[in-house]
Amino acid sequence: MKGFLRIATLLGLVSCSNAGELADGVIEIQVVAPQPPVIDFGDTTRYVAIPLNQDGDSVSAPVVWGTPDDSSITIIDPATGLVTGVKPNTQGRLQAVLGNLTTGFFTLTIVARADTIILPADTVQTVLIDDNSSLPLLPVLESFNPAGPVTARRLVFTIVKPTFADTTGVQNVALTSGRLVDSVLTTTDGTPATGIVVSRVTGRAAPDSVLVTVKASQSSGNPVPGSGQSFLVLFE
Repeated sequence: MKGFLRIATLLGLVSCSNAGELADGVIEIQVVAPQPPVIDFGDTTRYVAIPLNQDGDSVSAPVVWGTPDDSSITIIDPATGLVTGVKPNTQGRLQAVLGNLTTGFFTLTIVARADTIILPADTVQTVLIDDNSSLPLLPVLESFNPAGPVTARRLVFTIVKPTFADTTGVQNVALTSGRLVDSVLTTTDGTPATGIVVSRVTGRAAPDSVLVTVKASQSSGNPVPGSGQSFLVLFE
């Protein structure tokens, strides 16, 4: 099952409409929902419903999940709350039902999945002796459905060569943040919203070359295909 998200924060007791004690002693339903309630198109997550009696103890009872928004989400298993996002850039509501008890609606946002990282045709730059920094490194994060750039997703840049024994101290080269690792969200065209450059460190001799990798993650935590590609920056 693609991109299964972990169950996250307990949201607490959910008030029920038409509340009244059922034959098995259930008086309310507690829900464990994914946090944040966001899923990539085509991925699956789970909402867990826990029937409670008047003592606050869980009770084995057949809760059923349903949705009025089946164009956006599909409930794979109504008994276990497995739900898949089937339409990107939409929201879907779902609700747990047990007899005459119902929870409120939970809203799940489905976003376009980041499917690939595309680097420019020329990934090699040369920093002239009189210059301090490279031009911005400009990968593009894109989705296949809908086809196009993906916005507001994090790209992570890492200097992997040369290697440094102390990765926390001052080096002879750095990214925009002044460190060996930097991250930035993508803008509407799928490129970094803030330019990531490779710079010499004042007072230190720059290396002949610097290799910088770029990566990103999908909402499921899986790496975006194309993660690990690299830029090469040469210093004169």
